[in-house]
Amino acid sequence: MGRRILIIDGHPDARAERFIHALAQAYGESAEQAGHEIRQILISELNFPLLRRSEDFENGIPPPVIRRCQEAIAWADHLLILLPLWLGSMPALFYRWYFRAHSLKSLARNILGFCGIGPIRQSLIGMIATGDSTARQQWLGKMRTLGSKGQ
Repeated sequence: MGRRILIIDGHPDARAERFIHALAQAYGESAEQAGHEIRQILISELNFPLLRRSEDFENGIPPPVIRRCQEAIAWADHLLILLPLWLGSMPALFYRWYFRAHSLKSLARNILGFCGIGPIRQSLIGMIATGDSTARQQWLGKMRTLGSKGQ
C-alpha cells in the first residue's frame, strides 16, 4: 500500500532552474509511479502575514493558507522537506513559515521531534552552484530511488 507523502519545497525562489525544484520533481514523479499519493507545498508560492506580536501567535487564527499547510501536514504519513542552506541557515521565508526553526538541528529537534514526527533523516547536498552535472544527476537519481521507496 502506498504512503501519503507531502513534499515541502522550501526554496523561496520560484524560478524553475533552482535545483531544489528539480529534486522535488524527481522524488514526486518516482513516488507517484510507485503508487504513493503525493501532495506538495511550494513555499515560494505562499503569501502569508508575518507574526508581529506574541498575541497573534497565542490567540490568533491561522490564515487560510497556513491552515491548508497544517491540514496537508496532518494528512501525510511521510514528509520530505527540501530547502537550500544559505550561509549555513535556511532562507528567511522558510524560517518564518515553519515556526522559526533557525537551523536543521533546531528544525529536527525542537519542531519535528517535539511534534512527534520521526524518524528524521537528512541528506546535505553541497556546492550545487559550482558542481558539475554528473553530481546533480547522481542526486536526482538518489531522489528518484527514495521517491519510489516512499522514504
